[in-house]
Amino acid sequence: ASIAGDRELSAGLFHEVLRRARTTAEMGDVYYTKVLLDTASGHAPAAIEMGRSGLRLFGESLPRSPGPLRLLLEFGLVRTLLGRRTPPQLYGLPAMGASERVASIRLLMSICPAAYFQNPDLMSFAALRIMRISLKHGNASPSACGYVPYGLVTGAVFHDYARGHQ
Repeated sequence: ASIAGDRELSAGLFHEVLRRARTTAEMGDVYYTKVLLDTASGHAPAAIEMGRSGLRLFGESLPRSPGPLRLLLEFGLVRTLLGRRTPPQLYGLPAMGASERVASIRLLMSICPAAYFQNPDLMSFAALRIMRISLKHGNASPSACGYVPYGLVTGAVFHDYARGHQ
């Protein structure tokens, strides 16, 4: 319904599937799918708002438009958690166990494509948040969507190309 352009039917189906979800992680999966559908059908602002709503299920918030100071703060928090860990040490982090936490970083990951076109700072913030959660709680498949942009920013913005390449 979403891809075909019937936004009203799509919204109704979303709420019905959400109502049938048994766990918070399943609810997160429903939001994840809706974000992807909204993004694919060209509704990036709706996708971002849907993702922000879904993140609240997990106690996460995402600013509408993080400014440079907010981005720098998030970058600093990530840098502090990263410390002097090497890439092999990052790879060796334990698997992220809680399904709710994995669902939250999947949701953050799903917001990134829509945010890239609407608000690149928001995309950067979401990627940094993925990395921060991963450094605190272990790795999951979406963790790479935090590590890669961090490396790009470290090289391009801070001119620390060696560390960014790692």
